[in-house]
Amino acid sequence: MESQPMQPRQVLVVDDNPDDRALVARALRAEFPQAALREIADAAALEQAFAEGGFDAVVTDYQLLWSTGLQVLRTVRQRFPDVPVVMFTNTGSEEVCAAAMREGLHDYIVKKAHHFVLLPAAVRSGLAVVEARRSVRANARALQAALAAGKSAGSGAERADRR
Repeated sequence: MESQPMQPRQVLVVDDNPDDRALVARALRAEFPQAALREIADAAALEQAFAEGGFDAVVTDYQLLWSTGLQVLRTVRQRFPDVPVVMFTNTGSEEVCAAAMREGLHDYIVKKAHHFVLLPAAVRSGLAVVEARRSVRANARALQAALAAGKSAGSGAERADRR
């Protein structure tokens, strides 16, 4: 049975450049026509989006007029640990990329005209990783519960054997 590709319900597009936001939104809409894309142009809009929550992924530029993509990443990781973040920038560096990846960035894409098409795959991949992590956590909880139940049953059987 083939599974359906991951589809986000809402994606935050964080960039202070309206032309770049529009290009990112166009690339994401082509692949995710049902998704709500929330374009974030300033700190107030970003804080409002964080307060409301409900988004599945974040695509952010690195150099923002009010902050950096690293700070956006840190805030998302702290407040929404299961939301993948993709950085799409032309102002970063290998050092920025490495630092961001160490802090939990899902993907880093250099902002070039022919790279916009990579964004949907990066978002979809991030969603798949999040789903896999959730599945692993659920399986670990089930295993722990089964082991605990088996241990309880085993100690009861040991007591019966001693009689």
